[in-house]
Amino acid sequence: LTKIRRLVRADEPEAIEYVKQQLGSAGMGMGRGGGRFLAPLIRNIGETSPPSYWVVFEDLATGAGDELRAEVAVALEQLGAPESLKLVQEALKKEKLPAMRRNWLRALGTSGAADKGAHKALLAAAKAKGDEIDRANAIVALGWSHGDPAVAKALEAGLTSPAPRERRAAAIALAISRDRDVLSSLAEARG
Repeated sequence: LTKIRRLVRADEPEAIEYVKQQLGSAGMGMGRGGGRFLAPLIRNIGETSPPSYWVVFEDLATGAGDELRAEVAVALEQLGAPESLKLVQEALKKEKLPAMRRNWLRALGTSGAADKGAHKALLAAAKAKGDEIDRANAIVALGWSHGDPAVAKALEAGLTSPAPRERRAAAIALAISRDRDVLSSLAEARG
């Protein structure tokens, strides 16, 4: 485990392939609690690996047990690789657990930062009826939607939402965006 943790920092095709093989052989078919060994490694990949490591999660994103899928979603969010967008979209579409959708929504935000289709999906999720936590996570995920006027408008409007959680999510998303044009909206909302 210590050697693999060092290896996941290398942006070399051979290292990536080796880690993918190790995760695949160890992670597939693991039952409840079987991810105790892999969860810390997946977390480490999300925190320290280059974005090219998204490929090590191709099988685990939709085929692993609940615990590992949750870790994979967060790691993909942290990696933010645009190349992982289709994988994230597929995983989000297949996800059956409502409590895990929020992780995939945030991963969609980082991997789809430059994709208008991802922006549209997140805008729809941010307005959807249902789980307020999902809406808040979709709103936060919109913070990575660089330069999309529709997103900026929705986030500014979110600052006046009647739901406190959604107002906070909009403020966080606007801070993530670092869009100087909306700084006045943040200042007004704070005041």
